[in-house]
Amino acid sequence: MAVIKSLAQALILGVWSLLLGFVIVACLSPLIWLLTLTLSGDMASLPWSFATMFRNYMAMLGYLLFPWITVLQMPDFPSSYSALSHFAEVKQLFMLAFIVFVIFTFIVYLVVRKWRHSYVSVVTQYLLDGLMILPVALIVLASLNFNQWFIAFHYLFFNNNDWLFNPVTDPIILILPEYFFAVCAAAVVIFDIATIYGIKRLVHTHKLPVIPKSDD
Repeated sequence: MAVIKSLAQALILGVWSLLLGFVIVACLSPLIWLLTLTLSGDMASLPWSFATMFRNYMAMLGYLLFPWITVLQMPDFPSSYSALSHFAEVKQLFMLAFIVFVIFTFIVYLVVRKWRHSYVSVVTQYLLDGLMILPVALIVLASLNFNQWFIAFHYLFFNNNDWLFNPVTDPIILILPEYFFAVCAAAVVIFDIATIYGIKRLVHTHKLPVIPKSDD
């Protein structure tokens, strides 16, 4: 039972740290978007001004992040029915991720607080190490052929081909190149690893109280 409990705690912690990375990267994505397009040189080759592209990107991001925005309306870019359908599905995934993140935050807080004030089993310590190693292995594999992973991700989470945008009817895709998503994915993993490492340090550096020796 102890091993099963440790596995469950590690699974919750792993999912939570990954979702924390996702939330952070989602909030930082405008900066990531700007840097990737600028450094790649694509910003200058696109037929719109920076202000136009940024305005439409923020409209899309606001729709995905804020539950009270129920209709996607980009001020300058048209959208096909299939694209709007895909964005609606993406928004549902975002909302689910935020809900799970909030719920797991309370659970992780209780678990880590318990680890800070009690013995941390060897199994748990190995699991924490595994939570740091596994994302590194995945990002290395993904970097070898991110396109295949990108396609596999969409086939896993979506049961249609609405994510295959036509640049003519959905010009938003032209300012969302694949390498932008690759950088975002890498950033999520980096924040994920940093979070697990921070928790590992927090737990392992905890000093148990020293019991004074008796004078007898």
